[in-house]
Amino acid sequence: MPCLSSVEQFKGYLLECAVRNGYGRYEQTILVSDGASWIRNMGEELFSGALQILDFYHPAENIYRFGKYLFPGEPKQYTPWAEELIELLRNSRGDEVLRRLEPYKGKTFLGGVVNPYTYIEHNKIYYAEYKRRGYYIGSGPIESGNKTVVQTGGDEVG
Repeated sequence: MPCLSSVEQFKGYLLECAVRNGYGRYEQTILVSDGASWIRNMGEELFSGALQILDFYHPAENIYRFGKYLFPGEPKQYTPWAEELIELLRNSRGDEVLRRLEPYKGKTFLGGVVNPYTYIEHNKIYYAEYKRRGYYIGSGPIESGNKTVVQTGGDEVG
């Protein structure tokens, strides 16, 4: 892989790899990402019509961190609070999660704590449907595959 020093260089490389590995010759393109807006925007630009799935573990991790922020040192409070919201997400009830997080809408928090309202609001979350269709909702298998390709020095998949 060449040294990539900008998003523009990465976009070009990503599209080249996608085309080389079949992009345009299959029925559905699915992108699983961490929900960063620059990745979502790049996905929309390069792969128009692709289904973009927010890696399930990113909002789950952010909800837990936020719970710890709201209830510092109180795992008996933040654990059930976080697990309930995460289960709602898993069951495609993102609207209910947003309703519960609405008091935090538009607020910024110290210490690198991500506002889960904003994060969830900007990503489509239909995990139950994705799983029903057999799609991955986590990026673990993809990241593992990428690690294997990079470690072996290959730049093609399949």
